[in-house]
Amino acid sequence: SKVQQVNYAAAPTADNQAMAEQVAAALTAAQLDGYDIEVRYQDGVAMLGGSVGTMAEREAAERVVSQVPGVMSVQNQLRPAFAPQGPHMAG
Repeated sequence: SKVQQVNYAAAPTADNQAMAEQVAAALTAAQLDGYDIEVRYQDGVAMLGGSVGTMAEREAAERVVSQVPGVMSVQNQLRPAFAPQGPHMAG
């Protein structure tokens, strides 16, 4: 039926998208947005991918995301790069 299709296609995707945006906003508020972080959200699980600068920032990102309302658990697949991305000094 049409109703099922609409519910299946629209509602969860919109919810997941809105939650992913909230998670991204929380990372931005925590000043962890200067990195290449991918945020995905599905069924209460926030998945973090990409890289951050240090282990401390990796842990901070997980802590921040776990406090977002609606996030039941965090899959933290962030890799610490140990150096901020940006211009590299030669020598």
